Amino acid sequence: MRGKYKLKKFGWTMAELLVSLAVLVLLAAFCVFGQKPGMNKSELFVYFAVRSLTKANIAIMGKTFEIDDRHIKYNIGLGYDPKGITGGKFDVDGAGNDWYCSQVADVLSLSGTPNCKRTAAATDINIKFSNGITVQGLASQWIKPTADTPYEYKNIVIDIDGPDSGPNKPWSDRFPMRVYRGSDENKMEGIIMPVNCTVSGASTYCKQGKTYTGAVVARDFSIDDQVMTYDIYKMTVSEDDTISEENKKSTLVGSGFSAFEADCAAHHGKGFYSESECNTAGISLNPNCSGENVGCYTVLHRPSDGIPIFIQALVGEIDEDSI
Repeated sequence: MRGKYKLKKFGWTMAELLVSLAVLVLLAAFCVFGQKPGMNKSELFVYFAVRSLTKANIAIMGKTFEIDDRHIKYNIGLGYDPKGITGGKFDVDGAGNDWYCSQVADVLSLSGTPNCKRTAAATDINIKFSNGITVQGLASQWIKPTADTPYEYKNIVIDIDGPDSGPNKPWSDRFPMRVYRGSDENKMEGIIMPVNCTVSGASTYCKQGKTYTGAVVARDFSIDDQVMTYDIYKMTVSEDDTISEENKKSTLVGSGFSAFEADCAAHHGKGFYSESECNTAGISLNPNCSGENVGCYTVLHRPSDGIPIFIQALVGEIDEDSI
């Protein structure tokens, strides 16, 4: 009788385990791609794009170029030239390409061929990253708000999944930004700032803030939207404006601020926004940023906490050391 019974095996075979694992991976991939623009996941894509463009700006500002036939190298930053010394050489090149857009494309690792023609439409894609993020507006003309404004800007749009997919809505998967060039006391060269797309009377460019009204330049950057957040760091500077050894590692004193809030809390009138703008919004100077030989600065916050490893893999590696 004992020979008529067989022991029943429990557990899965290796083939069954592999098939099950493959199904789980596919389901996870569908969930990731389907929800990429939603929730907090868009933050890391925007962070990647802004950090990459900032990295490119720093690289361009570190270059030197010949501006005349004397073969003398000059550092011209992002090409800001209010006195016309360069003769427009660093605006559009001989092939009709926007000089700044071409320089950005030359620095970054991109997917496909960049389109930096100055004649490109505002909706045309200028550059595309390997993770699918696209940037529009890099080949557009620089805008000077007023004759005496010591800076210019370009309106750009960062689309985290490209214009052919996703809802294509501002602050959902399309993020309006401005790239600034020009040097003044606020040191705006190479700064990239978000723009509010919800203000009344906004321009046709993705409702990107008001234009100059004759009294003030209405910047209208996003105050309440938290897709992009900034951290505030404190450092101590000696009387000769050098940073001591013990303070080379700055201290985090605030996190989760919008660009507007962070600037007011860190500088309160001595940064990008004026003191009156900060006071009107009811934002005071962070107490950690006051006192002699104390300074604060703002940094775009990396939104890595709580973001699934699948999303981080889709975004790709972010070079933090170069900025």
